[in-house]
Amino acid sequence: NPVLCALMKFNKQDIGKILECYKPEFRFIEEAELVEENTLVAKIKINNTFYGQGINSDIGYFAWAELPLPTNQLGYLLFEAKHRSGSLQGLTLEEQEKLRQEPKRFIAVKGKFNFKRFSETKDLIPVKVTLRRFKRFKDGAFCILDYDYNNGAASLELKAKLALA
Repeated sequence: NPVLCALMKFNKQDIGKILECYKPEFRFIEEAELVEENTLVAKIKINNTFYGQGINSDIGYFAWAELPLPTNQLGYLLFEAKHRSGSLQGLTLEEQEKLRQEPKRFIAVKGKFNFKRFSETKDLIPVKVTLRRFKRFKDGAFCILDYDYNNGAASLELKAKLALA
């Protein structure tokens, strides 16, 4: 059973700062909080798509094509929350700071996506991200994160690397 942490909420300013490597229109996380040591819950909003234009810029649903950016952003926030709560063990303070300053060090390697139903984008989409496995190796760490989008509408098992060298 995970140890409960003090509830940690990110405000819009925190989220913007953590995701400042993205253009503002591609920051999809509206709110997020760490609810357990390894679990972040958030709400995302897909306002438009990078591939649509004009009246097609808002396709109205969330599916595979829209998945990568919010997935990475949620990973960044989860590791930031773990750092702030002091529960990011296995990394030195210097490595944690590298990860904070350069969130691109979180690298998605492989994912297994399970899609059950569309999620409309007119509303906020709830997401739950859980760090299931974390293993340290010489130049970084390997982790497995489980994502649940919109209460089971879609799920993702993501294998990722933290490049810390």
